Amino acid sequence: MAEERARMRLAPVLFALAAACAPGGPPAPAPSPEAAAVDRPALRDDPAARRATSSDGATQVIWRPAAGEVPRNEHFDLEVWIERDGEPVEASEVVVVADMPEHGHGMNVQPRAFRRADGAYRVRGMLLHMGGYWVLSIHVVEPGGSHHATFELDVG
Repeated sequence: MAEERARMRLAPVLFALAAACAPGGPPAPAPSPEAAAVDRPALRDDPAARRATSSDGATQVIWRPAAGEVPRNEHFDLEVWIERDGEPVEASEVVVVADMPEHGHGMNVQPRAFRRADGAYRVRGMLLHMGGYWVLSIHVVEPGGSHHATFELDVG
């Protein structure tokens, strides 16, 4: 049962990876309507943004809630910046998964990431429906493979 729940939570990541590894790869996501809404340095240099090195050891993943904080049981968006050697990474896809390991479940929704013209991504449709300890994983899918960064959150 726990293995099946884990597979279901990772299904979007696995589908994105399979598409990225297919000959020709997936079509690039279209930039969102607010493509130029946030200046790249504003997100990248924001001291309140969360940062981590991804599992490949070479990629920095930076994110912040678009509205300034992570709410409980309210939809919200994330702004995500992915870089390697100081330059934006144009991933085939960015997939965000959040889990409550102590409860054995994840989000009740599947957010979707859109690449912006400034190189960042807007992740729409996040929903952390319960207060408590969450683990947020940002998966970066590139042709030939994927890597991820994880972040711990305490949602009030």
